[in-house]
Amino acid sequence: MRLMWLLTLTALLAGCVGRESLIEEAVRRGDVELCYGVKDDDAKDICFREVAVSTGRPADCRRIRSLDLKVECYSTAKGSPNMCEATERRGTRDLCYKEVALALNDTGACGMIAYAGLRDSCYGDVAEETNSTYTCYKTEDPNARDLCYAQFAVERGNERLCEKIESRSKEEMCYLEIAKAERDLSLCNRILTPVRRDLCVRDVGISSNDTGICAEVDNPEWKELCFKEAYDTTNKSAETGQAA
Repeated sequence: MRLMWLLTLTALLAGCVGRESLIEEAVRRGDVELCYGVKDDDAKDICFREVAVSTGRPADCRRIRSLDLKVECYSTAKGSPNMCEATERRGTRDLCYKEVALALNDTGACGMIAYAGLRDSCYGDVAEETNSTYTCYKTEDPNARDLCYAQFAVERGNERLCEKIESRSKEEMCYLEIAKAERDLSLCNRILTPVRRDLCVRDVGISSNDTGICAEVDNPEWKELCFKEAYDTTNKSAETGQAA
């Protein structure tokens, strides 16, 4: 359906050969050379893209002038990382590797990216797609790697993943977020920084609506806030129950 919409749209730009446009004929024949007969440059790019996708020849994507469409073409055609080597510009080649990595869920393609920031971003995106912490391990930048582990730890409620985080402050925040979400006061004991541990106790008290936990908060302002939040939530629940 999408292909027919594109073909109909670009037929107006491309001009017709008999009863079918050059783009339609190029796709039908699988002949990318016919696209060079399309006069409009944007329509020509679309022709290259449609032939590459319909024939499963991602190498034809390199003919596209538009960077965005070229990268999208490589991703949709689902080729191998090797096809990106034909791209001369390093920036375009790196983007190509990332799109292929995401299309194939292949961390190997991420490793071919020259720019470290984009390479780590690639590992992070593939990790999210594959739900695998292994790609966190391959991330070179310590900050990005820590964030990757922390995201998985909180999403899975798995405090053991927090142990893989190098930054002490990020590791403690990891425990805090899981403790709050799981209403698990014991995780606060893993936090060595007194202020952060006190914050953890407060947040667990609030999320649990437990004034007994609030009583353990040292900071007077946080303790007061904890009692107020827990008390207000308990009262609202009671009022809702009575109304029902």
